[in-house]
Amino acid sequence: MTPTPSTTMRAAILFSCMMVMAEAHDRPIIGVLAMDTDSKNGDSYIMANYVKFIMQAGGRVVPIRGKEPESYYQEIFKHINGVLLPGGGADTIDSQYARSARIMFGLAKQANQAGDYFPMFGICLGFQTLVHIVAGGPRRHLTAGTGDVSMPLEFTNAAATSRLLKDLPTDLLQALRDEPITYNYHKFGFDPRKFNGRDSKITAFFTVLSTNKDTDGKEFVSTYEAKHFPIYGTQWHPEKHNFEWDTSKHINHSLNAIRISQYLANFFVQEARKSSHAFSNSVEEGKAMIQNFPRRFFTSNLYEVFYFDWRDLDTWEVKTWTSKVDRAGTNANVYIQLYGDQSTSDPLPLTNSDSNNFQEAKTDTFTVKTRRIGRLRKVVFWHDGSGSGSHWRLWKFTVTDRASGYQFGENPLKWLEPHDNLVCEVNKTDCVLVK
Repeated sequence: MTPTPSTTMRAAILFSCMMVMAEAHDRPIIGVLAMDTDSKNGDSYIMANYVKFIMQAGGRVVPIRGKEPESYYQEIFKHINGVLLPGGGADTIDSQYARSARIMFGLAKQANQAGDYFPMFGICLGFQTLVHIVAGGPRRHLTAGTGDVSMPLEFTNAAATSRLLKDLPTDLLQALRDEPITYNYHKFGFDPRKFNGRDSKITAFFTVLSTNKDTDGKEFVSTYEAKHFPIYGTQWHPEKHNFEWDTSKHINHSLNAIRISQYLANFFVQEARKSSHAFSNSVEEGKAMIQNFPRRFFTSNLYEVFYFDWRDLDTWEVKTWTSKVDRAGTNANVYIQLYGDQSTSDPLPLTNSDSNNFQEAKTDTFTVKTRRIGRLRKVVFWHDGSGSGSHWRLWKFTVTDRASGYQFGENPLKWLEPHDNLVCEVNKTDCVLVK
């Protein structure tokens, strides 16, 4: 009887086949996860160092927001060629950043298992978050943090044959062994024993490539790669060597430090070139790029940050025409919700300075702001039946994107009872009432 290959063996065979079959292209786009913040500048951010880290290797960057429905992540996943999980101050389990990471990891794992090559790279907090995603359950850190120190790497036997490090120039490999190049600034670390049998999930997934010792002299994992997926991580910060100039920090800016930053960026972006995902056209691609978003440069310690406030990014004009038939108007509170290919707005009350909206034969105009939802796909109207006139007959409406000028409109000619949903989809000929 022929033995059945184990799940691990099948994954290894499939991964080897993907490595051979993946075809490179020269327009890689990396999604970078935004980090939670309560800053006055926005509700999430991405340090510009990570953006420049990708761009130095010929990649481009699309920000990946938190606080979005899973459909947003599924849609953006189709258009990008890899995901970078940056460092920062969010929680590795209970944060919007961690939720985004879990969703993108699930999509990447599923894609790779189906032969759709898709890499991920975690730095510092991203490195830690990937371990917690794989492990599940309680936190797995057993070592103290290491703050503001540059160190050489202590390579494991696996490093020489690893995908991530096997092509390092000999002199750079030696420099990483001998020189304090890799910059560490983290609150906790992972005991290598967790990767070598004590935790079966972590052991089965990751191969440890290097370790270091923390401020208490305890060993922690500093570099890893996944055994059967194009997933990589460094506890240290390769992006800071080239792009952060805070003189109060002990960041190594030597030639060898610059070279390792460039090497890792080139490696990851080359991995992303093996992904076939793409936007449908150059206009949609351009709108998604991080250059469309505001950033601040902090001269006090010389670094840049992209800030995002996802609550008020898109402005829409909504026009409604109430029917001329008798008693077509309503005094109820009327709402609209906009569905796009990237996200969905919150329920939005239609209000303005006029206290007499939605009356018989009347045209009303409203301005609403939403998080960025992408291309409009669907509009839903409803009202709560409050006040006099619990019915409303909507003759027609238009919804216009103020930025692009795109307009969608329909002539429903429908009576809306309290809490009915009037659903109008783009490219469909009629609206539907959902009771």
